[in-house]
Amino acid sequence: MWCTEYHYDNEEGIIGDMHVVPIDDDEEHELLRTCQCRPTAKAIDDITVMIVHNSFDGREAYEEAMRVLDNNDNYE
Repeated sequence: MWCTEYHYDNEEGIIGDMHVVPIDDDEEHELLRTCQCRPTAKAIDDITVMIVHNSFDGREAYEEAMRVLDNNDNYE
């Protein structure tokens, strides 16, 4: 499971970075682009950047395997 955290970078309340982080991960994430999990960044618009954090517990591999298995079930 994942959650989204917003960082407001100025007084007007405009979102600067939007962090998507794993819930109940093995380690705590720093809500920074330089987090130890090596997050990826994607520009949403001229101001907002979505920072997607990788899990420390490896849940992405499990989620990808489940997607592949679910897709294989559709082709039987």
